[in-house]
Amino acid sequence: MAYTIKSGAVLSPYLRRQAQALADRLPFDIVITSGNRNVRQQAQAMFGKIELGEDLVDTYRNDDMAQAVQDTYPDLDAAVAVLEEHPGASKHMQNRALDVRTYDRTTAQVNQMVQAADSMGWFYLVEAQPAHLHLGLPAESGSTAGGKKNNGPGLGAVVIAGAALWILMR
Repeated sequence: MAYTIKSGAVLSPYLRRQAQALADRLPFDIVITSGNRNVRQQAQAMFGKIELGEDLVDTYRNDDMAQAVQDTYPDLDAAVAVLEEHPGASKHMQNRALDVRTYDRTTAQVNQMVQAADSMGWFYLVEAQPAHLHLGLPAESGSTAGGKKNNGPGLGAVVIAGAALWILMR
């Protein structure tokens, strides 16, 4: 099928190709809500998660970086300084991530997106706040990050998370 890009989202040619590759594997259209981010945009996105009640340490792999950004809230410039010291803090800052809107999707459709991402060897994380599927992609050269096919939650966890999200959205 096809994809659209939410207003304000920036996608490099590489991310556009990857978004199309995902869309080609799905029987419905998708909306890409985020792609490339600079350091300030990443800090703003992380602050948005804090404002929604999320503990960044639960989401990001680097606990020290996540806690440091959380500790800077609401000082955006301080958060930018922390992220500048951690260039690998988010794949969005490395031209290696897409966010796909899920709030308007059924659990079955979210699972189809997860299965498609998994079949391409992408990291995936179903996030509830705001509702989206975060996809971590291999480097543009085509190699997989860290040599791992996927270290996202198992499909059972995705189904449970999707069901909870569906119940909350009703």
